[in-house]
Order: sequence, then structure tokens, then C-alpha cells
Amino acid sequence: MERHAESFTMTTQPSGLINAFVFLSKTLIYMKKLLILFIVFALPMAAFAQTKQCIIKGRLSSGLTDTLRVVSISKSYPLSQNVLMKNGEFSFTLPVDEPYMVSIGDDHTGGKVFFVEPGTIFFNGVKKLHEAKIHSSAPNSLNNQLADLEMRITHANGGSIPAIQDSLAAAMKRKDMVRAEELKERIAKGEALMKTEIISFIRQHPTSYASAFLLPAIYNKENPEESLALFRSLSPEVQTSDMGQQFMSLTVPKNTIAVGSKVPAFALDHNTRKLTLDQFRGKVVLLEFWASWCAPCLKEMPELIKIADSHKQKGFEVLAISLDVDDEKMRKAMDKYQMPFIHYTDLKGWYSHLAEKYNVNAIPYNFLIDQEGNIAAINVKGAELSEKLASLLK
Repeated sequence: MERHAESFTMTTQPSGLINAFVFLSKTLIYMKKLLILFIVFALPMAAFAQTKQCIIKGRLSSGLTDTLRVVSISKSYPLSQNVLMKNGEFSFTLPVDEPYMVSIGDDHTGGKVFFVEPGTIFFNGVKKLHEAKIHSSAPNSLNNQLADLEMRITHANGGSIPAIQDSLAAAMKRKDMVRAEELKERIAKGEALMKTEIISFIRQHPTSYASAFLLPAIYNKENPEESLALFRSLSPEVQTSDMGQQFMSLTVPKNTIAVGSKVPAFALDHNTRKLTLDQFRGKVVLLEFWASWCAPCLKEMPELIKIADSHKQKGFEVLAISLDVDDEKMRKAMDKYQMPFIHYTDLKGWYSHLAEKYNVNAIPYNFLIDQEGNIAAINVKGAELSEKLASLLK
């Protein structure tokens, strides 16, 4: 049966999104100082290769331990395993699809954070893992690019910021306030230099996962639009990656729209008339935020279409809200998947008026609205969505 999708365009002025970032790694507690920790831990990136494996090899000369712990700190890639050392050396292999972040270390030597990517990563022989220099075997690897970035910042700053901070602590301890003020000024200049270098790196590497990872380092809640503008300059693949989506989902205040709350009202220009949420009163409505460039969105689309078909006659409607900026690509996706929904867009991507109103910063994302205009569920999918519909459409 042929499907017909009703579509309309909403015109509005973008006003940006308000963001705040909270990172989950124990070794990266304060994300405002992310690049300082980047310098401490040398923040490696694995090489690009044609394999789907990451081989990690290294030496630890301290002899204080024979077991290392490897833990993923990327929410989409759960991992926790022990790595045994033999004669101070270790070697293990991890599967990799898209880059993800892990930490390796123990209680004695400290930890080191790095990104798992296809290729081979070498930890040079050191006493402590967090002091290790890491090198990737692949040419033009992001790991080596980030090492170069760290070296440029350290050289231009006349030393690493952690070392300067240690000197500051020593000056404060001996109550040398003149020296302490000098060191504080050096730290401030170093942080400004870091920001400049990070922004330059991101602009030069829009297709790099490292760019999404480094974004929190220049995030400022008083001026969130600066880092968000850089995020939007990244490729769709990087934006929708684990690191890209983590940045977007964690850079905003917790959503104030909760289950049981009233749905924020809106009116949309559709042809010569207004379409409002009130017109759907008495129906169960799913506000589905998606985009043609969002692979996870398209992956979920067939199941959502199936659910919509089986519940439409019972009073279920899907409003598909596109965060596209290219009308042609959006419509090609709509035609390819034959989406039987009401569609609308303002073609402003993350600047979408409704994305802002509903604090949507990661897609796919949705809000299920009951017959009275209240939020019945948030970001519900598949079998869980079917169960909620069964209870609402009795």
C-alpha cells in the first residue's frame, strides 16, 4: 500500500542551546581542565587501519604489579577486564567499530586514558603508565596528531601546566606570594593557549573523533554557543558518534520536561493554517526527533513505521521532527523509508525551535504524549513503546 507523508516547513529564528558538560571518567573529573589532563596522560588516539581490531602493546618497568585493569569510559562500549603482565610487558587486543575511550592502569602506577581504534598502539617503557608516551603504527594517525598538539602547547607555554601547578603549590606552601602570582599568570596564559590550539585543531579536523572528544575543553556555560558552533561544523558521522552524542546530551541542563508534566505548547505554520498540539487532543502522539544524516535514527525507522501502522486506527499519530538542514536529503530519506507520519522541519538542524523548546540534544529522541496532552514516556522505543501504546489505547 502506498504511503503518503504530510509535510510542512516551520520558520523561526535560531536562538541556540544552553549547555553544560559532565564527563564520566574518574581521571577526567573536571572537564574544564580536560586538556591539562590530556597533557598529563598524553591522550592517545589509535591508528586508522583496515582491520576491526586494536592491538595494544607496552612495557611497565616499575615491577609493582602483574595485573592491569582495562575499563571503558564510553557508555556505548561496556568493557571491564584484567590484563596480565609478563616480565613487565603486556599485549592485548580489543574489537573496534568506531573509536571509544578506555582507561588502563592499576593502584600503583596510575592510569592512562586512550582511544581504541583499528591499528596498533605502543606504550613505551616507563615506570608509570600515566607517564607513557604512546605511538600509533599507522601513518597520519590521530594518535600522533594529538601527540603533536600536546608538544606544541607544552613548548609554547614553556612547560606543561601540571608542572607549573606543582610549582604553584610549592610556592603557596612556602608563602611566596610574589612567585605564586607569577605562576598563576603563566597558568592562565597556558589555558588560553590551549583553547586557541584546540579550536584550531577542531576546525582543521571536522571528520575526526578527536575533535568531538576535545570539545568539552573549550566549553563555557556562560558562552555555550562557541563550542556548539564548532560541534555543528563537524561531520555527521562525528556528530552522531558516541563521543559526539555524549557531548550534546551532557552539555545541557537536565531536561525539565518530565513524565507526567504538561507538554510545551507550540504552533506551526502549515500552508495557510496553524497546526497546534491541541488539535491532536484525544489522540496519543509521538514527537519523534530525527534526521536523514543520523544512522541510528534510520536504523530504528522500520520498526517505528510498523508500530505506527498497527496503532494508527486506534488513535496514534507520529509527528516526525527533522533536524535536517538539507531539504532534498531529508525528502529522499522520507521517500526511501516511506514514512507514514506528519513531517515538519525548519531546516536549521540543531538550531531547530522545537529542539530547543524540548531540550533535544541527541537523536533519535522522542516524547510520547497521552490523550490529555501530558508526557506519558520519554525516549521510548520498540517493545517498550508498543507496551505503552497498549496501555494508553485501551
